[in-house]
Amino acid sequence: MKISENKTINMSFSASTVSDDIKDGKCAHPKDCMYAIAIDRALRREWEAFVKKAKKNFPPSYSQHRVRIDSNGLKFNFNGYRWAMSPTPRRMKRNLIMFDADKNRGRACRVQPHAFTITAKRTSKIIPMVEGRQEQINEARKNRIREGREKKAQYTLKSRVLGMSSTL
Repeated sequence: MKISENKTINMSFSASTVSDDIKDGKCAHPKDCMYAIAIDRALRREWEAFVKKAKKNFPPSYSQHRVRIDSNGLKFNFNGYRWAMSPTPRRMKRNLIMFDADKNRGRACRVQPHAFTITAKRTSKIIPMVEGRQEQINEARKNRIREGREKKAQYTLKSRVLGMSSTL
């Protein structure tokens, strides 16, 4: 019998939402909400420190973090790997629900600026797209439009908060 142990690699960093994040964040947009903006800013700060410490050149794609947060958790890219934090902490869920509810109704947002700590687990290495794959994707999209088929499902406020209320 062979037992293998997978070592998980975790990363912890602090971030904080400021009033500009709350004001500029978009309702039901996992890539543009207040937390995504704040976490992206913190990751850029961490990236600059990491590059300074490593003293070597990295591909430009390594600095693109692509932060996404919803009811299932937080996902982002860092240093050529995908990272995830699941589930989303309760405090963040509550603030996301208040943020989306207020922004959706056109009210002043009740969420106050605050600090938080992210502890994410490294999941998989980002493998670059093979040559010609993007052209293949674009061609399939053009064919779908030409044939009059429906667009792929769009992300909605309902899917963002689905399951959140039962965990609060």
